[in-house]
Amino acid sequence: MFRKYFVKAPPADFSKRCHFSSPWYRLAWLMTLKEKRRDLDLIFSLASITDTEAPCPGDTKDVGIWYGLPNKRGTGFVPNLYICERDLLYLEALMPALQGYFQRMDSSARICSFRPTSQRFSEYLDVLLDIHERALKSRSGTPDMSPFLELASEHAWKRECPRDEVLLGALWHSLPGLPEFTVCEECYEDTIYPDVKRGSRLADHVTRTLQFVPSEAELVTGEGNSCQLYSPRMRRVWARSVTDDDAVYLARKVRERRNMQYDLKNQERSLRRLLDEALRERELGYSYGSGSVAGSLEPERIKQELDQVRREWKDWE
Repeated sequence: MFRKYFVKAPPADFSKRCHFSSPWYRLAWLMTLKEKRRDLDLIFSLASITDTEAPCPGDTKDVGIWYGLPNKRGTGFVPNLYICERDLLYLEALMPALQGYFQRMDSSARICSFRPTSQRFSEYLDVLLDIHERALKSRSGTPDMSPFLELASEHAWKRECPRDEVLLGALWHSLPGLPEFTVCEECYEDTIYPDVKRGSRLADHVTRTLQFVPSEAELVTGEGNSCQLYSPRMRRVWARSVTDDDAVYLARKVRERRNMQYDLKNQERSLRRLLDEALRERELGYSYGSGSVAGSLEPERIKQELDQVRREWKDWE
C-alpha cells in the first residue's frame, strides 16, 4: 500500500541519518498501521517538524524553550518533568487530543524528559498514547491526564538512571562483597525488588536503602561508579543469577563488564582528545604540536576508531 511513497534517494555529498532510527518515527509508523490509515500523514508531520525545529538536546542540559505539565492544584508544574519544543510538537502531532496540556516554562537549563535514551521515555509514551486513544473514544474527547500525572509525580523525586555515566560520591543499592555492583534506585525497583518479593536470597542481600558505596569500591574500579543493571544484557545476567542463586556467576559478569567499561571509556576519552587535536590542526593547516600524534592521523580514521570503541561498549554494556 505504501510502496509508492518510498523511492531510492539520489547520492548526496553529505552524511544522512535514517529517520526510522528515531522512536518517534517508529511510533508514527505503528500508529499508521494500527489505525489502518491509507496515508503517511503522521510521518510527513514529523518530517516537517524535523526540518524546521532544533533537535532535542538529548542527555545535555540546555537553556532553551521548555514545556511542563501543570500539577493538579494548578499552582505550578510537576517537578522534574520537562519536554523540549521539538518533542512536544512530535507528541502533539501524533496525539492531537493532548494539544495544549503542556505549558511553556522559563528558559532554565534542563534535560529533556522525553529524550529516547531515558529509561522513562517508552513508559511515558505508552501512558500518553493510552490517554489519547481513550479520549478519542469518549463523548467529550477530553483526555483524562490523571494517569500520567500520577506516573510523572511518582518519578518526580526519584533520580533517573544515569546508565553508564560515572558518578563520584553518589548513593547506590549495592551487594556486600561485590563493590563493583552498583544499582540506581530506578533499576532496583524495576528489576531487583520484584525478586525480593518473590523470595530470592540473592536479591534480598542487595541493600534495600541507597548508601554511599564503600570507599574501596572506587579503589577497585579506579574511578567513580555507574549503574550496572540498566541494560538488557545485564538484566539477563541478573535473571540467570537469581534463578540459579549463583552469586559467583553474577560477580564474574559484573567484574568483566566493569573492567571493560573502564578500559573502553579510557580509550574513548583518548580518541576524543586526538580527534579534537586533529580537527584543530586541519583547520589551522599545520601540526602545531611538537611530535603530535594527531597530526599523523586523519580525523576520519580517528572517528572510525571511536565508532568501533563505542560499538564494542554497546556489546558489553
